[in-house]
Amino acid sequence: MPAYPKTIVVGYHGTSSDPWYAYSQTMISTFGNTSWPMGIVGRTTGIVSRSAWLSYVQSQSSQQPGVTTTITNKIFNGTTRVISANANFTAAQDLPAGDYRMMVIVTESNLIYAQSGNGSCPGDPNYIHSHVVKHVLNAPYGDALTSAAWNTGVTITKQISFTLPSHIVYSNAEFIVFAYKNGAPLSSGAPVQNAKHSAINDFTITGIEKSNEIINDYSLNQ
Repeated sequence: MPAYPKTIVVGYHGTSSDPWYAYSQTMISTFGNTSWPMGIVGRTTGIVSRSAWLSYVQSQSSQQPGVTTTITNKIFNGTTRVISANANFTAAQDLPAGDYRMMVIVTESNLIYAQSGNGSCPGDPNYIHSHVVKHVLNAPYGDALTSAAWNTGVTITKQISFTLPSHIVYSNAEFIVFAYKNGAPLSSGAPVQNAKHSAINDFTITGIEKSNEIINDYSLNQ
């Protein structure tokens, strides 16, 4: 989506033979997806084929978000692997009462694994996968923000803290947070209000001395 650089991609992997299926299974089951490649844009479109994704992104890119989002106090402890941050959601318009919730997702890129092909998309035994979902916090519905009317300018801050699973390479990972209004079905009746993402490499990293340096030589003296 080079023409829409603010698009945030969350890649759920859906077949049981896929090595990353376990991390997506709960969300895929809740969405009701049964075939691939399919997708949902903004949790308003329902499950649609990839040929329709661009038109929905184009349409939604001109809509004003219900809230604005910032991520602050971003810290990753490389020793304990604890991630902590504050997600700040500010109503950009008067929002009616409803079940507003927050989702936190970690994706990982630069993952090499075989990709099946078809007539329009050739396969590759060493395909580099990006935006692969590797962790969903409190799936499938996330955490409550508010059920009351949410007036313009009112900010809700949520403190986030969790341990990054050991199977995730943090330098390839992205932290994603978004607010949505819960409804049914989740694929079309739960509009995303706004989302924000940050590479974990951009967090303040503690617990690792000079983690961005590479050892070129060493010696042992007695």
